Amino acid sequence: VLAEDLEHRSNKSAIYRLRCLAGAVRFAGRAVIKHREKIISAVDYALSKPGDKHLFKTGCKLLRHSLSSQCEIYPISQCSHPMRSIVGEGLRIEGMGKSAQLHGGALIHWHVPSSEQIDFTAQLLNKFSLQRLKEMGDPLSSIVQWRRCLRVLRYSLRGCSGLLLDDAPEVTMSEATEISTHEKATASLILEASTETKSTLNGLRRKLSRRMVDIMSLIANDTSYSDQKSDEMDQQMDENNARKITISSDTKICKEVLEVTSLLLTRRGSFHRVQTAKSVWRGQKEILTDFVLASGSDYASAAFFRQRNLGANSYYRDGENGGKTMSSALLVNRVNIMLHTQSRNASFQIPRRLRKRRGVTDEIASSSTLFSTDMDIKTLQLSLKCDIEESNGAEQTSLETYECLIDGLMSMACHPNINVRGTASGVVEYAFSRFPWVCKPRTQRLLAAVSLRDIDQNGEYGIPSCSKLTIQLNSQGKRDRLAEVVKGVAKIIATPKMTKELLSCEFNRFEIIQTLCGTQRLVSLLPDEEVQKVVYYLNCIFLNFRSKFFSLPRVTDKDQALHESCLNFLLGILKGEDTPQNGVSPTPTIKPNDNDFSNKSTEEDLPETNVENNAGEMHWRNRLFVAWFLTYCIDESDLKIDDPEIMSRIWATCFRIIEGEVGQPLQRVSLGLLGRLVSLALVDLSENSLASESKAKNPDLAVLCDAFTREKFCRAFGTALVFDHREDTSVGGGHSAQWSLGVEEVLRDVLYNLAPRTLFPFQRISQKSHTFKLQHAQIVHAILLSIGHENAMITSKYLLNQAKDLVASPPSEDQRNQQCTAAEIFSGVCRALMQYSKNVVEQRDIWDTVLIPFLEEAVLKMPTNLMAAFFDACRYGIHHFPPNHFFPLLQWSVNKVKTTVWQHETNDSVEDSNNAASAMADRFALQSKWLFFVQAALIELDSEDDLGAVCQLPWYTNVLVTDAHQIDCKIAKNECNISYEEVELDKSWNFVNDNLIPCLLNALDHPYDKCRDHIASCLFRMCYCHRKFIDLSKALGNGKHQASKDPG
Repeated sequence: VLAEDLEHRSNKSAIYRLRCLAGAVRFAGRAVIKHREKIISAVDYALSKPGDKHLFKTGCKLLRHSLSSQCEIYPISQCSHPMRSIVGEGLRIEGMGKSAQLHGGALIHWHVPSSEQIDFTAQLLNKFSLQRLKEMGDPLSSIVQWRRCLRVLRYSLRGCSGLLLDDAPEVTMSEATEISTHEKATASLILEASTETKSTLNGLRRKLSRRMVDIMSLIANDTSYSDQKSDEMDQQMDENNARKITISSDTKICKEVLEVTSLLLTRRGSFHRVQTAKSVWRGQKEILTDFVLASGSDYASAAFFRQRNLGANSYYRDGENGGKTMSSALLVNRVNIMLHTQSRNASFQIPRRLRKRRGVTDEIASSSTLFSTDMDIKTLQLSLKCDIEESNGAEQTSLETYECLIDGLMSMACHPNINVRGTASGVVEYAFSRFPWVCKPRTQRLLAAVSLRDIDQNGEYGIPSCSKLTIQLNSQGKRDRLAEVVKGVAKIIATPKMTKELLSCEFNRFEIIQTLCGTQRLVSLLPDEEVQKVVYYLNCIFLNFRSKFFSLPRVTDKDQALHESCLNFLLGILKGEDTPQNGVSPTPTIKPNDNDFSNKSTEEDLPETNVENNAGEMHWRNRLFVAWFLTYCIDESDLKIDDPEIMSRIWATCFRIIEGEVGQPLQRVSLGLLGRLVSLALVDLSENSLASESKAKNPDLAVLCDAFTREKFCRAFGTALVFDHREDTSVGGGHSAQWSLGVEEVLRDVLYNLAPRTLFPFQRISQKSHTFKLQHAQIVHAILLSIGHENAMITSKYLLNQAKDLVASPPSEDQRNQQCTAAEIFSGVCRALMQYSKNVVEQRDIWDTVLIPFLEEAVLKMPTNLMAAFFDACRYGIHHFPPNHFFPLLQWSVNKVKTTVWQHETNDSVEDSNNAASAMADRFALQSKWLFFVQAALIELDSEDDLGAVCQLPWYTNVLVTDAHQIDCKIAKNECNISYEEVELDKSWNFVNDNLIPCLLNALDHPYDKCRDHIASCLFRMCYCHRKFIDLSKALGNGKHQASKDPG
């Protein structure tokens, strides 16, 4: 009824009827066969109306649903309704409230295509798709006809892509042990069909793929030309050539070709959104929970559990009585999703099977001859006009045809139109998920295009020669075509599969590093309006490389030689010697061979490095990326390589940049490089100290010692720490820095390389300052430990002298960062010198001659709002050290509080202390500073008994204390031996109780609000810490400490 008399109806009425017909045949199954003639006539009527695009699209959808309903497996909709009554022989069972089952008389029917339906499917394909494909070869065909033919083909493939095999069904069935279940089922259906159907469907996917390769070859041939045509070419351009250019520049035709190619490469069924369907099904299943019944089952289960009757527990917790009822629709949908999953998995399994059948040897020797940029319109028309069985390239296998399709997609990714280029890039990335091995042979071609060293590779793997495009100008004298190709190539390189391949070996890593570091000439050739866009695409490559970078072990000598060549290349660029010629990366003389496991390397195996001095032309962003690559390419094995010149150059380059690039981003990256080198050196030193002397090989740190024993470099190092802070937005209008593309990510990585992660603060009291960078204190500490005791004393003197200057810096936009850097330097120096000290005499001497004099001067100059930085600095400097290590600091700070803090005046001492009280009242800000310092000492004094460290030190302090201080304390059965650390802890608390507590109690009504807050904090910390100390002593059976003075 719906397909009758369509010619005499209006277009709107015809569209409505055809839409109803499409919905009716969608899951109708074999009932469609009875109305095959009516359906064919309806589709033919809709597709024969070129004037109405809505009617044409409706006819395409009707064709798609007719094809999918005849060749797909799906459940019949009328038997998947929930809550149906189950009727048996003389028995009627109500289905409401019962879970559905796939057995036991359930009326669930599935549609499985028959041979007659397969014949009908082939008839629809041949009449509406393959015949129209031949019509595209007519020289008189218009652009509109091309669009409509490709659209009909796309809708046909969406309906019957699961029926298209890669080979003949007989060949597929001969590999029954290796083919997937989807292939086996499809081949069985085709074998039961008629001879004409077998002839139509025999290798149809491969044949259609060849047609798409020819069309994309034509488009690639046309778009490789420049927009500026010579007069001779204009005179020789005939009518067919004009139509060729129009076809290649038509966006709709290009998009239809891309969609058809995507279906041929990745679709093995009409339904493709399996993951979304699974998520929806899980949500529907959760909705079915009967919460009333579930709560009752919980109550019953709890009752049986209390009675120790665990056998009935599972009955009330599972199945229909557990609160869930599985409907027939939900059960059938889950099985249907499983079938769709099989189709989706086939799109991954079939390419792998075809590659396995081809073999590795044939894969290396195979060469693509289908895709070529020499295609013209006449050859394409002849190819389309002939029978599809007579297609050229019959000797090519299905897998080689698919790889040629990927080459065509890569050429489309370089299309001049931005919409076509974006669509093609997405299809290429999607195709890489099914054919991941095609990335490996194409990496060198893609990198050569960006490096402008592909003069002899025009059209290889579908990529135009960028070197030739540098001399092609448009009508305005600009290289727009070069920018378009580079953007498409960069987007392909930035795909996850390609990035994974680039990181797979040292050769590819060296290549991508050379490419990204040598883009200066490329950027200089681009039009001004395209520079920012191309830089964005190049930055995408770097960001993907950065996010997936990992350390790769070097097994062979060849890998080690490549790694050392990479380091020399980066060092040469930073030094200004080995800048790539004209911004172009050098061409390697070899290509990696996975089958070559030789452990020998010669000079011929290494990439060429024909370079010239061109450092002045390199952009500062490229130099920043070079420093980042150098930082992350270095690992612990590089510190022990046989060639000491490389490490000497790395140290020297790092120091030279820190001294020369003042305040520049490159200086910050070099600071991260220094932190990474020092961290790796400390790891090697700690490992070698545990190993035997014969096997130990310490890294050469002579260059590091020489640099940090020079006052000039120490000052440059301190300045670098200053500029490594965030800008002070409170000065200069509150504007934050606006970095170029990729620079912010590089600077963020500096923080991760300055110093390793630490547990500080190891208490519930966190850092007070948001400006204080713990990594700066760590790197100062690590450097002083690396250069030895004698050199550390010299370096500490230089660093503290500069810290004094930084504390006294005049008001400016860098004042806050300078004063905070002074605290960070003090923290690292304090911790290193405490770790070097071997006895109490040395500790006292360090505090009295080095550290306390600095604090005396720094605290007076430090503003109150930045005292939090010195608070954190003092805490880190003495963190997890025994009390005797920082007892001079505690003693000094308590004495400062006693002599400066305001005291409550009594009647007996009014006249004597009148002058002193008035003097102290004028320096309330200074009093708050000393009270803040005391809190830092008390907090770290409290850390000694956090984990029960009264009778022995915690495990995490063993590496910080020398053997002379590691006293073995054992508690006997009848007596307790008090350790040295325990005595020192008791000594510290007695000093606090005798000197600090009376002073604080007498200053509780301090007139300055901030001082009152600090006094309250100190009293709380003392009471809290002493109470923990007493409780722990009782728990350990130590009764001596019960007699100590309790501040509470």
